[in-house]
Amino acid sequence: MTPPKTPPKTPPKTFSETTTSSRRRGGSFPPSRFLRALGLATVLLATTALATGCGGGGAGTGAATAGASSAAGAASVTPPELRLTLLMGHLQTYTDKVGHAVRGQNAPLATFYLDRVDMALGAVAEIETWDGMAVGMLAEGMMRNSLSQLRGHVDRSSWEDADATYRAVTLACTGCHVATRREYIAIVPVEGPSPWGQSFAVP
Repeated sequence: MTPPKTPPKTPPKTFSETTTSSRRRGGSFPPSRFLRALGLATVLLATTALATGCGGGGAGTGAATAGASSAAGAASVTPPELRLTLLMGHLQTYTDKVGHAVRGQNAPLATFYLDRVDMALGAVAEIETWDGMAVGMLAEGMMRNSLSQLRGHVDRSSWEDADATYRAVTLACTGCHVATRREYIAIVPVEGPSPWGQSFAVP
């Protein structure tokens, strides 16, 4: 009589195999950590789309709007301070590029970046409080009027007025920082050549 066969022993999993299996089941990434990481990745991708414009004209605006919606959807899983920092960084970038476009008297480009400033400011305005201060309402109140005037000057190609109003916008940025006890963040108008590696002159 043939004795029963003993099933082969399964070799123990290596550390790498155990870690990979655990990750597939979610063991190494609790839902809270996963959502935070997903939210951060979404915001970074969305704000990158906004910064680059994702193409020209209407296509760029559509992509940027979609990016803004994605960023807003990820707000609940993104640390508030990081979200505000990202938005402020893009707000400064777009405002700086508006200044260069105004200096180059390039109305289409200035309008393109004014649209991005509007979107970034609108996202900041949705932040009710941060560090005990109503930063969203404050930023909106201090910048919106000057931005509207600046857009009007650009539309009329009134470049001297546009330059003066652009400078008022940068002063409003610094004023907002002073009001929120961040006076050491001083925003100044653009001077000298562009650091952006792009031309702001009319083609």
